[in-house]
Amino acid sequence: MESLPLEPAKRATENAAKFLLPASRAHPRIPVGSSELGGIARSWREAGSERNPPPTLTHAVMWSILAPMGATIYQDIRDSLRQLYLEDERPWLVGFSGGKDSTMLASLVFDAVLSIPAAQRKKPVSVLCTDTRVEIPAIAGMVEGTLDRMRKCSEQHDLNIDANLLKPTIEESFWVNIIGRGYLPPNRVFRWCTQRMKVDPVNVFVQQRLGHWGEAILHLGARRAESSTRAQTMAGRETRNGLRRHRDLPRVWVSNPIEFLATEEVWAYLLQKPNPWGGDNRRLYKLYASASSGECPIQIDTSTPSCGNSRFGKRDKLRMNGNKGPGSSSFHYHFLPS
Repeated sequence: MESLPLEPAKRATENAAKFLLPASRAHPRIPVGSSELGGIARSWREAGSERNPPPTLTHAVMWSILAPMGATIYQDIRDSLRQLYLEDERPWLVGFSGGKDSTMLASLVFDAVLSIPAAQRKKPVSVLCTDTRVEIPAIAGMVEGTLDRMRKCSEQHDLNIDANLLKPTIEESFWVNIIGRGYLPPNRVFRWCTQRMKVDPVNVFVQQRLGHWGEAILHLGARRAESSTRAQTMAGRETRNGLRRHRDLPRVWVSNPIEFLATEEVWAYLLQKPNPWGGDNRRLYKLYASASSGECPIQIDTSTPSCGNSRFGKRDKLRMNGNKGPGSSSFHYHFLPS
């Protein structure tokens, strides 16, 4: 049986207590004093100790540690999505990048729609993915293949879900801005690529659809556990029935179904459950195993941190030799993998 690194399961044990705090402070779906924590701790002690842990955990052992608490959470999220689907006719938008969080989100959305009787699957659902045209070829191919399988799954089961690969216009493309306009390479301070190459294509799509829809709900895979900055940002936004109004698109409401999940819970879900559109996520896990951080997320505003150092970031990072600007003989482009 294929084994997984031990560290995710260990961190899951350490993080479990955080998710068993009172509902107002952690996950509202987990009751205070839940007995799952004791089972997780016992399973970890049986698997090894801090000083002498086993080198790996199989899928079965990892799942035995995470499943008791996780299965209920996943079911609750899917049921919440199902209820939201049936409450009104507002169309859905689903942010997808091909990374772990957006893959889990898309899987939950597909499962929620599949659980609804075929005669009631009338709501338009649009999966949105942005291609900056400077993506790592292997990642771009994997994402395009996933979108294609999503379309086939929707057609086969009459889900009314369409998958869209959005791209910036030629005028706003990476190399036109770098070479044609003389822009400096994007960084965490000067993030021109986020707006032009990710936010704008999504906004154009949404505005075109809103002309027919009126309002829409945008589902994103953002989680508080991603960073302290993300947690503060999400905690500071006012919600109405679990939805936040988008700050730039007033007729769009934002939903974060996996907001309170830990990274270990995301991987436990992805590694145990096949995707509704087919295939598993072992390849995705292997990509993350050698990456220093997560995917470059779907962007529909500029509040999300830059992703230039991530596995799912851009393929063509630029590095300048010396301190001189474009036009200098010491200014060179180097193509570096993310």
